[in-house]
Amino acid sequence: MTRIFLYPDKKFFGEALSSFEGVKLTAFSDTPSLLRRLKSDGADALIIDGDVPHISGIVRFLLEHTPTTALVVVGNENVKNADLFIPREVSVNDFSAMLRKFLEVRGFLLSGGILGRSRAIYSVGEIALKLARTDISVLVVGESGVGKELVARLVHNRSERSSGEFVPVNVGAIPESLLESELFGYVKGAFTGAVSDRIGLFERASGGTLFLDEIGDMPVSLQVKLLRVLETGRFYPVGSSEERKADVRIIAATNRDLKLEMDMGRFRSDLYFRLAGAKIYIPPLRERREDIPVLVASFIKEVEKKTGKPFPGFTDSAMRFVLGYHWPGNVRELRNFIENFVSLAEGSPVTGEDIKGYFAEHSQTGRKLPVRWRENIPSEMAVILESILEELNYIRRRIDSLVPGGSLNIEESERELIENALKLSGWNKSNAARILGIDRKTLYRKMKRYEIKED
Repeated sequence: MTRIFLYPDKKFFGEALSSFEGVKLTAFSDTPSLLRRLKSDGADALIIDGDVPHISGIVRFLLEHTPTTALVVVGNENVKNADLFIPREVSVNDFSAMLRKFLEVRGFLLSGGILGRSRAIYSVGEIALKLARTDISVLVVGESGVGKELVARLVHNRSERSSGEFVPVNVGAIPESLLESELFGYVKGAFTGAVSDRIGLFERASGGTLFLDEIGDMPVSLQVKLLRVLETGRFYPVGSSEERKADVRIIAATNRDLKLEMDMGRFRSDLYFRLAGAKIYIPPLRERREDIPVLVASFIKEVEKKTGKPFPGFTDSAMRFVLGYHWPGNVRELRNFIENFVSLAEGSPVTGEDIKGYFAEHSQTGRKLPVRWRENIPSEMAVILESILEELNYIRRRIDSLVPGGSLNIEESERELIENALKLSGWNKSNAARILGIDRKTLYRKMKRYEIKED
């Protein structure tokens, strides 16, 4: 049953919720009573009039004690950390429709352990919920640590295949020589050591979902076979001439730019478009910083439950460090950080000085502000500025990795790379293609495009 708290007790709220089934409404006429119940029982959602006194304190209390409680604010769009704003002038029917859709998506995300208050993470939930109602292949895109597998499981668990198995496999963690037999299985005698038949992950996931993590690491030769499975629903075990049926939904994930991989000849365009027809992009944590307080509060409660001891909390200066850091490892790194400091904390709140060393140690670039700057600004501001410098340096490194010398003329640089590879290989096209990590067909196409001819 969905538990919704109303504050203050307004007839309008009750009318808007009267058509909801499975909802328990509790109205409060004063702040102390509301806070006591939130702390003792919690709620799925708090619907609050944006003009009530001390609303910022109520919101802060909510974050600290019941971070998974959705905050719905009516009439005041200036309230920070709200999950949903509803204009005061909307009709009862519109109020009900907006709230119903929001609670459905919110509950869907929470069922998979996905927390956040940002519009970005809500949009992820909206798209994932729609795709869960279909049986098409899905591509989940995002940096390492953003929660791609959580989203994939969420789609599976709400789909018609939820009674089947969710089978995850990290494509990049399996040697290329073993990957085909892992996916498709093999028959006795297929190779040395194949002393009996063995089913692969496709058959194990029959009736369910096969999650192919790091799909960008899949060898081109296997991409062809995966494409055939997607198109025909059939495959051959290694060493067998007997075709088998694959009753499997594919959800793939990557932290790579697959369009760039396609241009380099390392990922098939037909497979990409087959997978990316339904795509879920999960933004990095630095692009949805409003989710950080919710995640921090939730992770703290998890560790407190494990350790059996209360955490004294972070000071304001410490939280400024946490909010200002760019979190290159995303949610995974934030969780590890919280587990570390909550487990080791003793007695007094964690200060900015306590955690400053963490950010210095985990800095991607080691780039620091000039000493004269550090001497004249607060230490937490220095960390924020250094985080910005690190992000800018990250972008520069990305450009350098794509274009030698950091030039923005990508076509000119690609032509230079191809010419150098051809000269290095003595104009042997096969060897040049291997040096570049592309196939011969792609090399010939690019040579024709750039009008590259042997001297």
